[in-house]
This record gives sequence, structure tokens and C-alpha cells, in this order.
Amino acid sequence: MAIRRWRDDPMVRARWILVLLGAAALGLVFLVSGDLTVRFTAGFAAGAGLAVWTVSERIIVSTRDRPETRVASARQGSIER
Repeated sequence: MAIRRWRDDPMVRARWILVLLGAAALGLVFLVSGDLTVRFTAGFAAGAGLAVWTVSERIIVSTRDRPETRVASARQGSIER
């Protein structure tokens, strides 16, 4: 199995850019806002996003090299050559 890297895969770049933008937004909220409710909401949203990202990464990794997944992709014409 080939490891997907930042420079090789545009989806890896997109996912990491979204994580970095989310972390920057969360940091900005904590710097600018003094309201506990706003901080809690931002932290909760970031935590939920991180949980979704973690689960989606596990699904992507577990299905990447399974033959039945590759065959289904081939039928749709989206298999990499």
C-alpha cells in the first residue's frame, strides 16, 4: 500500500488545509472572544469536526485497497491507472 502524501494526493492536501484553517479559526476565537459560551461552542464544533475527520480517515484507509471497492470504482470509470 502506498502512503498518500501531501505532494502526491490533492485530497490529502484539501483535508489538511481544512484542518489548518479550522485550527486557525479556533485560535482566533479564543484570542478575540472573552465569552465562555462562544469559546465552548467553538471548541465543541472543532471537537466534532475532528471526530468526523478521524472516522472518515479510518474509512478511507480501510477501503482504499480492498478489491471489491476497486472493482466497484472500475465499474464507474473512476479507477486510477
